[in-house]
Amino acid sequence: MLKVLTINWSRDGGSIAEIIKNIEERLNTKCQFYHCYQVGGPAGENEYRVASWNVTRFYYLLARLVGIKYGIGNLPTLGTLNYIRKVNPDIVHVHCPNFYNLNIYMLFEYLKKYQIPTVITNHAEFYYTGNCPHAFDCKGYQTGCKKCSHVFDRTHRYLFNRTAYEWKKMKFSFDNADHFAFTVVSEWQKRRIATSPIVGNIPVYLIENAVNTDIFNRREVLEKQKYLLPGYEHIVLHVTSNFSDNIHDPKGGYYLFEAARRCPQYQFIVAGPFYIKDIPAIPHNVKMIGNIADKKELGDLYNIADLTVLTSKRETFGMSCAESLCCGTPVVAFESGGTETIALHEYSKFVKYGDVEALVKSITEMIGMKKQCTETVESRAREKYTVKTMTSKYYQLYLKMLEKCADS
Repeated sequence: MLKVLTINWSRDGGSIAEIIKNIEERLNTKCQFYHCYQVGGPAGENEYRVASWNVTRFYYLLARLVGIKYGIGNLPTLGTLNYIRKVNPDIVHVHCPNFYNLNIYMLFEYLKKYQIPTVITNHAEFYYTGNCPHAFDCKGYQTGCKKCSHVFDRTHRYLFNRTAYEWKKMKFSFDNADHFAFTVVSEWQKRRIATSPIVGNIPVYLIENAVNTDIFNRREVLEKQKYLLPGYEHIVLHVTSNFSDNIHDPKGGYYLFEAARRCPQYQFIVAGPFYIKDIPAIPHNVKMIGNIADKKELGDLYNIADLTVLTSKRETFGMSCAESLCCGTPVVAFESGGTETIALHEYSKFVKYGDVEALVKSITEMIGMKKQCTETVESRAREKYTVKTMTSKYYQLYLKMLEKCADS
């Protein structure tokens, strides 16, 4: 059996952790999996936690002070390298270890030095931008991030601008990395990564994310009334990892509220953590239900909704879009990059980011579509976002990497 070590920020939380679990469950007869994660509870069997929450908080503050996010955490990284030596994996699969306590430059240098076959999945953009999880319309990563001003206007501000240094360090990490391979999760991202000098000669493979259709599927929900406000017939669902009513927030909560005010005939449900300064300003037809840790409950919400509306400025894939379609619920969203390249366009509609008028028009046009095509939407989505296809592609890539390294 192949020994595969995954590295990610979390073992249990978030969509990436769910993808890792799907890969492990599907390939458990062919691979022995080990997991390294940056934050969370104590490690179990075949697991290694990089650092405790208190240590991670220290490195978070240090990153703000020194202006470097991915190049600190040397001591926790040494522990991680010891764990790699102990496991002695055939393949290392790096996902999204962007939680401050891991020096990923040191990690990649170690993997290069000992010629360990390494697959790096781009769930965000920071590997090929050198800095930003999402670079949006900025093209500074194409020339070295020499004059970045965004480090001073982010929610998590830095004291010093070290983006050019970080860009160089990331590029150096991937120079002469003959045993590395990148994967991207959407056609949009495949085009995007091709514009980055950081990538160099590392091969890039497109492997779209998958949805666990044992959880996200079309079904009857008996407890629909607990989510309904009195007097509403149609439900519009908004799923997010971070909701804010700030107009500059890239998740687009401000625009969701604006759409709700212009659609008083529909009830809006917001599922996800929220940070709202002006609570009284929440539109009367919006119900904020907070974070949904139970994936089955999230699947229920997709099922009771007539429409899912997504307002992110940038997504590399768009998991909420895929999950909604697997439940038979159509989608209206802002153009965000990856989402429109992975969606089923017969059952989805995309408008320019920030265009509330076009968003509202699309909501009113699409709100009745579900009753006409629920079964067809689910069937098409289950075929497109199948876990079997995703895991098969990763396994074939693992074998290809091993064969390539054996020949070198």
